[in-house]
Amino acid sequence: MNELLYKAVQRINLKSTNLKECYLELINKTKFPKGEYFEKLKRAIQTWSILFK
Repeated sequence: MNELLYKAVQRINLKSTNLKECYLELINKTKFPKGEYFEKLKRAIQTWSILFK
């Protein structure tokens, strides 16, 4: 699984200029496998990034 996500992340061209925005952009553009686990993971990462200052 890690290899698949790593390859997906490598294909993403980030346009943001700061860490928080890049992190959110990365999460929103990454194609996660289907399933409840990955939906929860994506929501948790988005929530965490909102709290990141």
